[in-house]
Amino acid sequence: MKVKLAFKKDSNGFMSKLIKWWTKSKYSHVEIIIPGKDGNFDDGFWLSANSKKGVRIKPLILPLNTESWDYLEVEVQDEYYIEAMKKISKITEYKYATKDLFLVQVFGLDKMESRKRMFCSESVCEVLKAFHDRKVLALGIPCVDFSPEDLYRLYL
Repeated sequence: MKVKLAFKKDSNGFMSKLIKWWTKSKYSHVEIIIPGKDGNFDDGFWLSANSKKGVRIKPLILPLNTESWDYLEVEVQDEYYIEAMKKISKITEYKYATKDLFLVQVFGLDKMESRKRMFCSESVCEVLKAFHDRKVLALGIPCVDFSPEDLYRLYL
């Protein structure tokens, strides 16, 4: 089964520009597109984390926008689909971690693993771990340490 990682290219506002500058990346944001259990994207959805709505599920509208987004397909282990859906269900209650973004990414402070907040790359990483993705697991790095650029480089 394949999922898609969606990397936001355009900059809408100060935070996006700051993230791109800090991470030396053309990407300010990442989301994950999950297919239905049969692997078909027609009944899939987006998992998104943003400062206004927190971690949430969005309906998938095809065709995908390629002007504002770059996409990478990632092969995942479909036998872990239910485990990944449970993880998604749990984290969709979380708020966006605006303050934590600076504490962790900029200052390297307090990893706050037990908090109920996440930023975009962290939520994507957690879902990939729930699918038992070998690349992200092999690094042994906490998801809180990933940026959109880190995920892009890992799966390019």
